[in-house]
Amino acid sequence: MNQKPFSYAMIVALLCTAGATAQVILNEGNAVGPSGMWIDSDLSKPYEGFDFGIIPHSGNIESPLDPTNPGNPFPDVDANTPGVQTELPNGWNTAFGWARIAENADDWIELVVTEDHSDLRGYWLYWENDDNDDGTIGGNSDERGYIRLTNDSIWSDLRAGTIITITEKDDREEVRDGYPESYAGTNVHDTGYVYDLTTDIGYDPIGVRTLSDALLDTYAGDWTIHFWLDESTTVSQGTDTQWFQAGSDLRVDNDDWRMWIFDSTNPNPVNDKVTGLVQTAIGESASGWGDNTGGGGVNSQELIALVRDPITGQTAADYEDVDFSTFGRPNLFNDASEATLDGVQDFSLLWAWLATIMAGDTDFDGDVDFADAQTTMTGLTGPDNATDVPWSGGSFDGDGDADLYDLAQLQQSFGL
Repeated sequence: MNQKPFSYAMIVALLCTAGATAQVILNEGNAVGPSGMWIDSDLSKPYEGFDFGIIPHSGNIESPLDPTNPGNPFPDVDANTPGVQTELPNGWNTAFGWARIAENADDWIELVVTEDHSDLRGYWLYWENDDNDDGTIGGNSDERGYIRLTNDSIWSDLRAGTIITITEKDDREEVRDGYPESYAGTNVHDTGYVYDLTTDIGYDPIGVRTLSDALLDTYAGDWTIHFWLDESTTVSQGTDTQWFQAGSDLRVDNDDWRMWIFDSTNPNPVNDKVTGLVQTAIGESASGWGDNTGGGGVNSQELIALVRDPITGQTAADYEDVDFSTFGRPNLFNDASEATLDGVQDFSLLWAWLATIMAGDTDFDGDVDFADAQTTMTGLTGPDNATDVPWSGGSFDGDGDADLYDLAQLQQSFGL
């Protein structure tokens, strides 16, 4: 499961998928229960009770996350195994434990786009459960629902390896405790840090660095677009918003929950689970659940996670009940041993298209056009007047400002 280096063959294979039927899969879903529940508190595992977190790049210096590297709480074993660890995470000790979030931030799901230039407009995310425990899954209207993607342009051309996160809450407060010396409920206090879960559709796999730097460290880029459903005010059953049509609230739980994904050709997944099927049912009540991973039932202190590399066609057999969350990032999981997090998803094939990006392509759509020129002109700051302008803002040489040199680079690529 180690990260593989980019190769010409990988790039060609990825490019050959362009124009194929759009695909997206479930990567992770939070089933941690309400009423103050926490991720599994089994003291036998060094990482138990830690929630990687909802927004990994918080930069929160009050959190145990290393403030010099807030995006990765784990020490890499070596340069060839990013994200893999077999030791205690940075800052973890028996005196202070880790900062965590009650209920692991409530209902949320994480999706991964597995084919390049995917058009997901009109796609259905349909779920069922057995909330009343009568043995019939999806037996009444309260035990099924959907979130449907609208025709907004945000869904029209998504690049392979894009991570899509959707939450029903707009913020969550961080707490920390004396774990593992005491159970979470006995020594919990606020850190004063609140994770911002409002919608953030910023997308920039390169950021403030050069393309070559980004290819060397693709895990450091912003590959995620995030959406807050805002259920309490704008999203209700049968109501369209800019990005979603809701047929229910967002639900992810441990009551025999399962979810399908259908494309826009499906008329209504309540009655038709064949037309436009993109991903078959995923969840503990789905056929084949955990057959390839040894996954057991999902309880109120766990999550549902893909513990294989993200590719088209993943079934319930490749998912597992897990007690560690990597929201918005490649999944970390138990592979060879229950005592360590020694598995990490490999996104390198999905992200290989980044090597084909030209200077000037601020929106990463594969060409340089007037929209890119407008972005660059808007961000034009002149030399030395800025240090934090990313690639998506018009700084293609990685110096953090958009200047005439960047504009010249855009002109060379314009129209190609």
